[in-house]
Amino acid sequence: MTQSLPNVSQSIDDLLQILEPYGSFDEVIIPRQSYQSVLLRLAAIRRMAGLMERELGSFRLLEGRRGSRSLLNDLSATTALPIEQDGNVIRPDFGGRS
Repeated sequence: MTQSLPNVSQSIDDLLQILEPYGSFDEVIIPRQSYQSVLLRLAAIRRMAGLMERELGSFRLLEGRRGSRSLLNDLSATTALPIEQDGNVIRPDFGGRS
């Protein structure tokens, strides 16, 4: 069974909850434990965003290839090149027959 990863918006909401008690001051002093928690969560969000960007890029490449393949199929169906039946057929001699 695969475990689902937390999504980016939920992780940002968690960060806001950690930082909310410190938001009403001009200067903020955060305990080391909270600061480290914020840094770890930001690093995780960065990794999740990077993975999502790569996944989206992969999907865009696939869609582009599908579109190109469809276009090529349409072109080949509408502009089928005639195969010439006249002329000599060249067969390679690899020395197998005498």
